[in-house]
Amino acid sequence: MRWHKSFIRENILFSRFMFSSYRETNRVLPVVDFTLVGIMFPFQFYTFGYSMYFVLRDPLLVFRFLSLIILMGLFYMLFYIRFERNSDFVYGVLYSFLHVFVLMWTIPYAALTLKDGRWLTR
Repeated sequence: MRWHKSFIRENILFSRFMFSSYRETNRVLPVVDFTLVGIMFPFQFYTFGYSMYFVLRDPLLVFRFLSLIILMGLFYMLFYIRFERNSDFVYGVLYSFLHVFVLMWTIPYAALTLKDGRWLTR
């Protein structure tokens, strides 16, 4: 939780001066990165909400979404086995489900509890 809170805090601080002339050269990539990261998290939850809307309209889409989670987990497992070459790759699909159903929600929780002094480190 501490990492998400500090990530949000640092982005807020960076947004105060990133469009100013804080340096003369190489200013484009930080602005592009900041913009893409700023769009990525809201888009992720918009897509999830939009998907849940369609699941409520057609419950059979649950199987399609679960198969997409498995497919993405398999894709990451192939990448992992290509570069790491150990047997931990079998946890890739399980981690994909953990990310979608648990870890994805730590970012909005961190944003909602940003002013809370406890950063859940211990």
